[in-house]
Amino acid sequence: MRCCLVRSRSAVVRFLLKDCLLLRFFSRASLSEQRAAVKFCFLLGKTAAETVVMMKTAYKDDALGKTQVYEWFFRFKNGDMSVEDKPRSGRPSTARTDDNVDKIRDLVCEDRRRTIEVLEVLSGISWSSVQRILTEDLGLTRVAAKFRKNSELKCAML
Repeated sequence: MRCCLVRSRSAVVRFLLKDCLLLRFFSRASLSEQRAAVKFCFLLGKTAAETVVMMKTAYKDDALGKTQVYEWFFRFKNGDMSVEDKPRSGRPSTARTDDNVDKIRDLVCEDRRRTIEVLEVLSGISWSSVQRILTEDLGLTRVAAKFRKNSELKCAML
């Protein structure tokens, strides 16, 4: 029985050439692939229960759960044939808008000794967003209690 090594990013996976049996690493399918398989079973006229059994057989421990399969069947029956997730509501993606960057830039130019906490209060922007604006958008670092441009440029260059 000969073995071969296959390297994949952080894992080294062995598989048997004799049986062409790939280890579990290769049997893992992404969620979108499994959803496509569920849609395929739906289009073939299989029931959700039959699909659950087939998914467990094909994907073993990595298969979608029973509830997920039933939810996808429900979506397909209602005419939504997309296998992608619907957009979700949640918190806004970012507070790092151009207006907020300009506001922080102006506050820092007025007084470079202001702390992130003071900038947070003056601008009404969260501490972490102020910190990201300073370091990532404006390229500033804290040196001797003053914000400075990494390349030692004056505030007018911001």
